[in-house]
Amino acid sequence: MGLGTNFHDLGARAGRTVPGKTAADYLYTSIVNPDTFLAGGYQDGLMSREYEKLLTRQQIDDLVAYMLTLR
Repeated sequence: MGLGTNFHDLGARAGRTVPGKTAADYLYTSIVNPDTFLAGGYQDGLMSREYEKLLTRQQIDDLVAYMLTLR
């Protein structure tokens, strides 16, 4: 198992991962608070929690927009 999720088809999978969450909301939350939705087999604390401090809101939104194209 790798450190994180496979990006193949990520944009499509993100919308059906957490009921009631849009793909964009799921991805944004996963970037700024990566322990909120842990995929099976992964433990909390592995991913950086600093992205919200290191990136502007626009940069995070742009990253989410890019991830949504991965279908």
